[in-house]
Amino acid sequence: MPLPPPHTQPPAPSTSTLLFLPGLSDGPLTVPYTRTLASRLPAGWRLVEPILSSGYRQWGISGLGGDVKEVEDLVGYFAGGEEGKGERGRENNVVLMGHSTGCQIIVHYYLSPTTTTAGQGKAAAGGGKSGGVAQRPKISGGIMQGGVSDREAIAMMVEDEECEEVCQVARQYVDEGRGEDVLPSRYTKELFHSAPVSARRWLSLATRGGEDDYFSSDFGEERLGEVFGGLGRVGARVAFLFGGEDQYVAAGVDREGMVKKWEKPVRDNGGVVDEVSGILEGASHNLKEGGDVVEDMVNRVTGFLARS
Repeated sequence: MPLPPPHTQPPAPSTSTLLFLPGLSDGPLTVPYTRTLASRLPAGWRLVEPILSSGYRQWGISGLGGDVKEVEDLVGYFAGGEEGKGERGRENNVVLMGHSTGCQIIVHYYLSPTTTTAGQGKAAAGGGKSGGVAQRPKISGGIMQGGVSDREAIAMMVEDEECEEVCQVARQYVDEGRGEDVLPSRYTKELFHSAPVSARRWLSLATRGGEDDYFSSDFGEERLGEVFGGLGRVGARVAFLFGGEDQYVAAGVDREGMVKKWEKPVRDNGGVVDEVSGILEGASHNLKEGGDVVEDMVNRVTGFLARS
């Protein structure tokens, strides 16, 4: 007679969520390390990869405002909003983790006015407790992996004259009230292949001070204070995980120095920079090389979550 299977205790339900926000052209399972990360989370944590409306090829006809609204709904579901009880009435804990443009979504979640609509509304200068994250479902922190400047990355790939030509066309569209219209593909296919890109989203990504311009290496003290000081002023708890070999950052940029310039205003203005923040040595933009760089990242993320 076969023996009955041994009694096993079912795993405890996950009450905490690491909500993973991908970059341009990404969606569930396109970032190479997410499955490894999901398998290594602390007990009680789960990784959720949502399909945002901006996912995969739709990023060019979307914007940070729309992303944040969808993330609000997700956080409200998993964390429970004002009542502190989310899915199935449990008390839940949510941390946002962004990859690439997902990092911009996190900053926008913390700083942008709650009246922001899809693709509109730059972060309020300096941030403030009266708006932004104070009026949104509570999160326990933000981990930003590979937060780079789209503006500077575009400048690495196309000549200044070409970029300015597209910007002029996009500005004309906006001036004519056609900001949501898709630019002709001849202007964007060299960079973005077949993905449609609206005039508004192009300007957001490609111009100084655009809505997406949160991580540029040429920021002066004023802009550093607006963005990273703003994170501090709303009490954000963050970590920046920046690839030491990120291919979308110009070779002459002091990556470690840049990250420190981000961290200081956060701390100086009352925010918390977790001890795991810093450079992932040898890591590319999405850690596609695997191995030790993914191990380093996983250890940092799990450390952050353990303190959340």
